Amino acid sequence: MTLALPISHKTKRNPQEIAQEIIKIMNYPNLEGNITKQGYINFRFPTNYYQKFLTETLAQEGQNLQGEKKNIHLNIEYVSTNPTGYLHLAHFRHAVIGSALANVYQFSGYQITREYYINDRGGQIISLINSVYHFYHTLQGISPHANSEKIEYSGQSSQEVAKILVKK
Repeated sequence: MTLALPISHKTKRNPQEIAQEIIKIMNYPNLEGNITKQGYINFRFPTNYYQKFLTETLAQEGQNLQGEKKNIHLNIEYVSTNPTGYLHLAHFRHAVIGSALANVYQFSGYQITREYYINDRGGQIISLINSVYHFYHTLQGISPHANSEKIEYSGQSSQEVAKILVKK
C-alpha cells in the first residue's frame, strides 16, 4: 500500500510513522503489515490463515466452492523485473505464486487487479541506457559528457553490456 508516501508529502511527516498509524487504524485481524523505509506497507497473512482456509475448503468436498461476488477490490502486484540486474529463479517463483494467489482470490469472489511489471520502457530504461553509454565511452577512453546524467546503474550488468558493445 502506497498511501503513506503521498500523505507524508502533504503533511511533511515521516512516511514510516504514517504507515504505522494506518496499520493500527485498520485493525484487521490476522493481517501483518511490514513497513519499508519509504513507508510502503506490504500486507501478509500468517501461515495459519492459509492453513485454516485450506482445511475449511477441503471439508466442503463436492460442493461448489466458488465464492459469491464481494465488493472488495484487491490489487496483487507480483514480479517487478528491473533492468538493474539479471533475472533469477525467484522472479519465476514470484510470478507463479502471484498468479495463483490472484486466481484463488478471484475464484473466492474478490475483484482482482493484477500488476505484473516488466520494466522495458520509461525512466528506468533511459537511466540504464545512460549508464551503459557512460561505461561504453569510459572503456574507449572517451570522457563522458560533462552534462551526462547521473549514473544510476553502475552495477556489473551495465558494465558487461558496455564491454560487449565495445567488442562489436
